[in-house]
Amino acid sequence: MLFTLLLNEYIKISPYSYIASPGDDVQITIKPDYRLPFMIRGKTADTSLLNIKKIEFSGKGSEMYKCRYEIICRNIENKRVELKPLQSYFDKLGRADSLFGIVQRIVQNSKSKLSSKEHRMIRADLIGDEYEKRYGLFLAYLKSTYGAGNYSDKRRSIIKDTIIDALWHFCKLPFLDLTIDNKVFSRSYCSAILNKVRVENMLHPNSLGLDSKIVEKYYGIFRDKLLSIWLISRMNEDDFSNEVRKYLKVIRTEQYLKILRPMADNLAVGLKAYDFELKDINGNYIRLSNFRGKVVFLDFWYTGCFGCAAYYQNVVSKIENEFDKDSKVCFISINIDCSKEVWKQSVNTGGYSSPTNKVINLNTNGECADHEVIKKYNVKSYARPVLIDAEGNIFSSGKILFSEQDLRNQIIAALKKSNI
Repeated sequence: MLFTLLLNEYIKISPYSYIASPGDDVQITIKPDYRLPFMIRGKTADTSLLNIKKIEFSGKGSEMYKCRYEIICRNIENKRVELKPLQSYFDKLGRADSLFGIVQRIVQNSKSKLSSKEHRMIRADLIGDEYEKRYGLFLAYLKSTYGAGNYSDKRRSIIKDTIIDALWHFCKLPFLDLTIDNKVFSRSYCSAILNKVRVENMLHPNSLGLDSKIVEKYYGIFRDKLLSIWLISRMNEDDFSNEVRKYLKVIRTEQYLKILRPMADNLAVGLKAYDFELKDINGNYIRLSNFRGKVVFLDFWYTGCFGCAAYYQNVVSKIENEFDKDSKVCFISINIDCSKEVWKQSVNTGGYSSPTNKVINLNTNGECADHEVIKKYNVKSYARPVLIDAEGNIFSSGKILFSEQDLRNQIIAALKKSNI
């Protein structure tokens, strides 16, 4: 049994955080707690949009839920600052050790109230959450320094040695009596291992790509999950569909194949785009097929998504202005907020989409990210741009649409293809 807890209308606790066992009878009480402000165009927006809820659990099987929720709350309270210079980076990892110790004590104090299976699962998540972040931070630092190409060989060698020493100190995975099921069904353990492989791949490059190293080093369902996570992380890459098709022949675990098979086809260039029907901001139903004969740009977003706001303000809004007078180009903005009021407020700010008639603003009818349109367009991260040609076929999607110049060029190419 899986379920999702809403912190508010659009911020959720991952459904994979809470797994119920047969016979559990958990009561959930949600109470208003506190508010967090967020920024749109440099101004503090209505804080009621981020009205976080306090959640309480009781009943049979609730101890695992209490433990997980306490960890989540502690992580929110101790949200870490952005990576700065190298010394600050190590200071941050030292602070992470202290915070990690606090969270470990939360898990240890709950041990007597949990079954051994539940305790191992929480520990797997705990290690996964922490080390996914640690390896992720090392990866970010490596990309900005060692992999940036603007250092001498001597300087790069010093950075490499420093990073290797720090990895040994801060990122040595502790020994855990975890089963393969604990590792695979943990929401984050595999992601931590994937980041570990990414760091190793940057420090010790060879002719093998990251994917080949996964295939060479791991096996079975664990390897299949690592490959699946890696593939999904590449969803915005131009060769995504081809990569998925390649590994459909390698992955053997059916549960991952069921997720990946549609991804190999839904956004493949030249295939027919899914014809959705959604309500606009005035309550009118809009179908994609109504715009056949025009080049259509789709943009998926949600309130509170800083990447979505940045993409719209820095890229999409500028392109909208350029093609404002071109009747052969249409911009459609699809929002996944569960609350239509939150959606309308966000549209009116102009931070995520245009409130004018330059854009057709649509919402997933209160179904949030569970709507069929989200599945058909393989939306796993936001913002998610898709370009559809005048014949209603996928022209391009993902990374190639993220810069102003690339998006402009892709729209022009789509217009030329259709001779319009």
